[in-house]
Amino acid sequence: MNLFEALQESEKRDLRVRKKTDGVLYHYTNLQALYAIINTGYFWGTRSEFLNDTSELKHIKDVIEAVAVQEGEGEAKLPFKEAIFRILNGLYFNMHHRSKCFVLSLTDISDLITNWSSYSSFDGYNIGLETSYLHQILEYRYPHAYISGYVIYDEEVQEEIIREEYKEFFCIWEAVANFSQGALETITEKFMERILKYSYFFKHPSFKQEEEYRIAFFPENFEDHRKTDVKFRTSKGVIIPFIELNFKEMSGDKTKLPLKEVWIGPTNKMDNAFLGLDTFLSTLGYDTESPDGVQIKTSVIPLRF
Repeated sequence: MNLFEALQESEKRDLRVRKKTDGVLYHYTNLQALYAIINTGYFWGTRSEFLNDTSELKHIKDVIEAVAVQEGEGEAKLPFKEAIFRILNGLYFNMHHRSKCFVLSLTDISDLITNWSSYSSFDGYNIGLETSYLHQILEYRYPHAYISGYVIYDEEVQEEIIREEYKEFFCIWEAVANFSQGALETITEKFMERILKYSYFFKHPSFKQEEEYRIAFFPENFEDHRKTDVKFRTSKGVIIPFIELNFKEMSGDKTKLPLKEVWIGPTNKMDNAFLGLDTFLSTLGYDTESPDGVQIKTSVIPLRF
C-alpha cells in the first residue's frame, strides 16, 4: 500500500462520535427565532468560533499537546511530534479551519433551566424535531457535507481518541513512508484535519449539563456551495456569521419541518403563549390535535429569571 492509499483508508474510518437515530432532538431559541424557523423551514448554523464555549479551541489544543508529549518520546518519534506542534501553533489551526464550519446545537433534554435562561428573556421556546426524519433530510440535502453526534465532555475519552489517531498516523509514517521527511508534513496535516473534525465535538466537562448534540456543516462540500451565502446577525454586541439550513420536509408541504414537539419555556403568560403558538402552528397546517401530531408542551420549571 502506498502513502496515498494508506491516508485514504485512514480517512474512511468512522469518527468516534455517537449518533442519535431515534426519538426527539431539541433546539432552544427565543420567540423571534422560533417564528422565523417555523415560518420558513430554515434553521441557522453559527460559525463555529462564535459558539458559547470560547475555550473550545484551546481545550482541544491542550489535549493534543498532552498526547503529543506523551507519545513523542524517543529520537524516532521526535520529528513527528515537532511537526504536530508546528501545525498547532500555525495560522490554519488557530483561524482558518474554524471559518469553514457552521454548527447547529441541539440537545436531548426538553426542559432544562440553564438553556431556558441562556436563550430567553421570558420568551423562550424549544423546537423538538423527529430525529430519524431529520437525518433523512440531512442526507438528502447535505450529503457528505455534515457530521452529527453527541458532544464528548469526558476528558479521558477525548485523550483516548486523540491518542488512537496519533498512533494511527505515526504508524503510517513509520510503516508506509519509512520515516520519510518528505512525507512527514503530508501525514501530520492529514492527522490534524481528522482531529479538527473531532474539535467540533469536544467540550470542557463544565458544560456537560447541556447534553449537547451537534450538527457540523461544511459549506465548501455542499453540492452547490455558491447558493450558500454567509449571512450576519447581531447578538450581545457582536456581529455573528451564519448560514441558513433547509430542514423542510422532502415531500408534501414544502414549508413544513419534521416537528414532533414545541415547548414553551417558563413565562408568566403561559395561557396566551400556548394559545398563540397553537393557532400559529394550526394556520401553517400542523396537526396539533391528534396524538400523532405536533405536541405543544409547557415547562414545569417555576419562573425564576
